[in-house]
Amino acid sequence: MTQPVRFPFKKPEPTPPGLESRAGELRACLQGIAAESLAAHTGAVYLPGHSGQGEFHFNLFTQPIIGVFPSLTFFTPTGEQLPPFLQAFLLYYFNTARHNADQAANAAPPTGQWVSFADLPDGRIYNQAFQELWGLDTPFLEARPGNAEFFERLRGEGRLPEQAKDVFKQGRAQAKDAAERVRSAVSKAVPEATKPQSAAA
Repeated sequence: MTQPVRFPFKKPEPTPPGLESRAGELRACLQGIAAESLAAHTGAVYLPGHSGQGEFHFNLFTQPIIGVFPSLTFFTPTGEQLPPFLQAFLLYYFNTARHNADQAANAAPPTGQWVSFADLPDGRIYNQAFQELWGLDTPFLEARPGNAEFFERLRGEGRLPEQAKDVFKQGRAQAKDAAERVRSAVSKAVPEATKPQSAAA
């Protein structure tokens, strides 16, 4: 019988503060989700046991891993519990896979085509070259601005000219004036004899 290979990651010393509590929060987010659903979204194989318990089996960087359900604690096949940073890593993965699957269920079906930022509504703002060109910072982008907010910001920083006031009203007035001039020109061009006579009272 061959000696089992130890997991190829060294445990960080000491464990970063807050990592174990964050792992607990991630476990709490996954409570109440069916094991079969988690397995389907993560690519793991789920082997049900007794009384609602079971095991997830999958590989992490070619190394076999067992995840105990419902505690969502991860072990090597020899029973060695993974260090906290790997527990948190796998819990993030399970949460992300579930979240992505929930979003995909409500999204348009995939078309097999690449989509650029320019194809998305207000998407050009999220192109890295565009961000660097205009110096867009992370807090601004995290607020998910649209084109209107983007242009307003550039105006506020003096990088775009101020929008003229009452542009719409000015445009309407110009259109009305042009229509009046056309009516006047047509009226002068049409001889009096061809104009319809009003009915006698």
